[in-house]
Amino acid sequence: MSRSKPETLGERLQRLRQTAQLTIPDLSDKSGVAVGTIWNIENSKGDTQLSTLKKITAALNINISDLDL
Repeated sequence: MSRSKPETLGERLQRLRQTAQLTIPDLSDKSGVAVGTIWNIENSKGDTQLSTLKKITAALNINISDLDL
């Protein structure tokens, strides 16, 4: 029996961003979060602050609960 690996926060955020048809620079412009920070989150590099996730989810017009934290 094969078990799929759970989606990481970064993978989930990337999927939601792509569903919204936004590039990382687009999301950066909409959210006020630096391109490098978004890239780091999507690639699971470093810690992510809740305040940053709130800005990103607001720009994506989703609830923070959609990230399944």
